[in-house]
Amino acid sequence: MPQAASPRPRADARSVVIVDDHAALADSLALALSADGFDVGGRAGSAAAALDTVRRERPDVVVVDLQLPDRSGLHLARRLFERDGTQGVVLFTGMADPNVIEDALSLGVRGIVLKGSALSELITACRTVAAGGTFIDPSAQRLLKGAVDERPPLSLREREVLARVADGATVEGIADELGIAHETVRTHVRNCLRKTGTRTRAHAVAVALRAGWI
Repeated sequence: MPQAASPRPRADARSVVIVDDHAALADSLALALSADGFDVGGRAGSAAAALDTVRRERPDVVVVDLQLPDRSGLHLARRLFERDGTQGVVLFTGMADPNVIEDALSLGVRGIVLKGSALSELITACRTVAAGGTFIDPSAQRLLKGAVDERPPLSLREREVLARVADGATVEGIADELGIAHETVRTHVRNCLRKTGTRTRAHAVAVALRAGWI
């Protein structure tokens, strides 16, 4: 009996490539993301295969396992960013190491999800990164949190804005929640980057979490 055809993705569907050498896990992720409206454009089990798959599929998001059989997920992310600095990458890792997480964010990774977290966190991360935002799941945020600095360089409002960035909020959403103008939010974000010495919102969030400022 012929198999039923897979539903055709919507024309506006977000696309994702999954990079993980564990086939059963990759299958589960593909099913969950497809059910959420993503077009799963391809899968790869190694960094080398992922580079070819991403080049061919041009996805909105690449979900990357940290430990791949040939190279690390961080090496793959670096190669992807060298090719396209705007590529959305979500690191999906079982390694609970704050240094690795901060390294990933400093490279330009905009989504961090620990494998011990609920699958809904990965879906939220993919949605957020596909929309151009940043998402660090609550478990990873707790992992990054350090001792509170009594004199943080960030103002209270800047810390409020950065904490919402970590949760995946957009500029518009932060402005509405705090009752301030969109451009004011952007100014606060620029100040956070400058004061933390970082280039990306995600890395600024990591620095602030490690220092206990948010």
